[in-house]
Amino acid sequence: MIAFVTLFLGLFYGPAEIELSAAPGVARIELYVDGDLVSELTGPWVAKLDLGPEIVPRELVAVAKDAEGRRVGEVRQWINRPRPGAEASFVVEKGSSGTGRTARLHWHSVTGSRPKSIRVSFDGRPLDVPDPSRIPLPEHSAGTTYILVADVELEDGLAATAVASLGGEKLDEALEELTAVAIRIGRGARLPKDGRLEGWFRAGERPLRVAAVEEGPSEVVFVVAGEALDDLRRLMPESSRSQVAVAAADRIDLPRGTRYRLQGAIPKTVDSPTEVVHLFAASEDFTPSDGTFFRVVGRLAFTKRTEEPRVAEAVAVAGLSAAARGRRRAVVLLLGSGAVEEGLVEAPQTRRFLSRLGVPLHVWDVSRPSAGTAPDLPPPDVAPADARPHWPEAASIADLSSLLSAFRGVEKELSSQRIVWLHGRLNPARVELTAAAGPGVSLVP
Repeated sequence: MIAFVTLFLGLFYGPAEIELSAAPGVARIELYVDGDLVSELTGPWVAKLDLGPEIVPRELVAVAKDAEGRRVGEVRQWINRPRPGAEASFVVEKGSSGTGRTARLHWHSVTGSRPKSIRVSFDGRPLDVPDPSRIPLPEHSAGTTYILVADVELEDGLAATAVASLGGEKLDEALEELTAVAIRIGRGARLPKDGRLEGWFRAGERPLRVAAVEEGPSEVVFVVAGEALDDLRRLMPESSRSQVAVAAADRIDLPRGTRYRLQGAIPKTVDSPTEVVHLFAASEDFTPSDGTFFRVVGRLAFTKRTEEPRVAEAVAVAGLSAAARGRRRAVVLLLGSGAVEEGLVEAPQTRRFLSRLGVPLHVWDVSRPSAGTAPDLPPPDVAPADARPHWPEAASIADLSSLLSAFRGVEKELSSQRIVWLHGRLNPARVELTAAAGPGVSLVP
């Protein structure tokens, strides 16, 4: 009966315009942000909201009601939470008998690319779809549940799937969502042996139930600002024959089972019909089995781009990426020579956002002075003092020893984390520990 036309696939704060699509029979739509009613629409289905100056994980809920005030549909979407690059959804229009007769398919991607193929099935049977804005549905019984599925493949390789249930009981009510929350176990602290953490968590005054606790693998995203890759390579030039340096470099790596990637800080700007999205280039995923960190950095390069560097925004996007799979996590910002900040998002905003997501941030200054650089590499650029990114907590990485110490700090951070899976669709920024939690246990970061 209702679907979001506006999908927030990037970072979003401040003023926002939200458009919805509704089937005939919807008389009013109520919009809620984090449980608070913020707008009531009677058509057109467009609302203007102010999401505030902070980058905050939020849940947007739209509730459709008919002329008698009965609830006839509901849709939800997260803002500033990990999301796929493309999404799709259905609006089902009901006939006079109350059963679904036609469906409208909506899709959206961060790149705005066109569909390469659209495949729709009804209860496992393929449907012919000449017009995705009006899909005739087969006759079906109101007392039986049927599943309508659409797979949308886009020209740039992204894909999205829409699922709707018709008749019978709603299928999605039987499938309970889980939310991952990261906690930190302090030195000497221990979790109960049976893993029972009942009564430890709440959202406001509501107690939360724990489904499972796991250590699992880790996820780290390195954000590369300026000439950070070249700066790292200068720590151990290829001409060096020091066995001590080689041995030290081979010890610089992440723990086994850790997956990591490197992400640039200069975005590609993509305009879509509903928003402007900044896409930051990222490497493929690596693990220690792909070679030591120095070997990976040695063969990696980012394509030079002409857009403005947006370091703080890139770190915020990296936080979303690190939290997307519900694993132990960290983001490392590598501030290199020539790094500048030209974005509107500021470092304090990003730090607060990562704190709400439960993602710890490490900032390493790997920039090199112009004097004494290796002869086979050009001297690094020097950014003006007022243009250099402002991250006062940055740790200075001047040699292999300090880099090894920084890696050990990330390893210690990851080893202290555990992932708690809580029952329900929750905003992690609103989850709190109660007084029942054991000593030495805290939320990450």
